[in-house]
Amino acid sequence: MVFRDIPLPGWFVEAVKYGMIGVVNTLFTLVVIFALIYWLAVPALLANAIGYALGFCISYLINRIWTFRSQASIKRSAWRYVVAALVAYGLNAAVIHVGIAWMGSSKYWIQFVGAIVYTTSLFLLSRMWVFRHSNADEVSS
Repeated sequence: MVFRDIPLPGWFVEAVKYGMIGVVNTLFTLVVIFALIYWLAVPALLANAIGYALGFCISYLINRIWTFRSQASIKRSAWRYVVAALVAYGLNAAVIHVGIAWMGSSKYWIQFVGAIVYTTSLFLLSRMWVFRHSNADEVSS
């Protein structure tokens, strides 16, 4: 039996695609940041902001097209993606704050927990709200 012949739930396939995009996009973002710093002498914080902004846009587009195959309007899904990312970041920050301030966690190790919370919550929000397919999407297209 070939792996592609094994029936997998849609959410699992989406999660794998989402994870693959996350890894590749993170590497791309780092390359942009390092290139800006090294070759163009852009200050580190500005290079970081540019790299993350590009990575955020690429993540939105590839997840919209490939992971979730969304037909939702770009206008609707783009602002929802921004809101979802802000919510995910808020959850990430809350986990880190609680971990350090109330639980005595290492400020380094808690970052991994925060990253898991951010990634999971943004995936779920993307799947259930940002790129959700509905009858209203079909009517408006």
